[in-house]
Amino acid sequence: MALRVFILVSLFLAVVAYFLPIENYSSDKNEEELAQVIFEDAKMFTINDIGVSRTIDAKRALNYKTKDILEDANIVLFNQDETKDFSKEFIKAKNILKIKDNYTLTNDVEYKRDNFVKLNTEFLEYNETNKIAKNSHAFKGIYNNHIYVGTNLYLDATNDTIKSKNTHFEIEMKKGK
Repeated sequence: MALRVFILVSLFLAVVAYFLPIENYSSDKNEEELAQVIFEDAKMFTINDIGVSRTIDAKRALNYKTKDILEDANIVLFNQDETKDFSKEFIKAKNILKIKDNYTLTNDVEYKRDNFVKLNTEFLEYNETNKIAKNSHAFKGIYNNHIYVGTNLYLDATNDTIKSKNTHFEIEMKKGK
């Protein structure tokens, strides 16, 4: 008798469980995206029909579906415009986040154009298409051996203009005989 009751209860529970709706228990939280490719001591080159347009040297490079992250990276952008009078732009930072053509550089950021412009800051946003660099932090720069210090930098590399707030500019005067 006990065996019959056990079988009937088991059959009843199986039928009820079969017809109960199943809920999807997957979380709606945005899970952190995993890197598709990870490079250690990476050296990358971008080549177009004119020649090499960009080189990247990074201690670590992580490639995601929508972004790239570079650690301890040096980027060299070669001048492709013959009307401009410089050959290279150097960008160096501890951390670089690249989403499409926008770079967000943090920690010990250095921007250098040949030997006449050099900027040091802790944060910089750079758009590779427009060649515009800007930040809202303090920076220190050197322009043709003249010291340039301020905040809220706006550097337009296409039109060769620099704007900033709270600026202090020291011009080095050479003493003549």
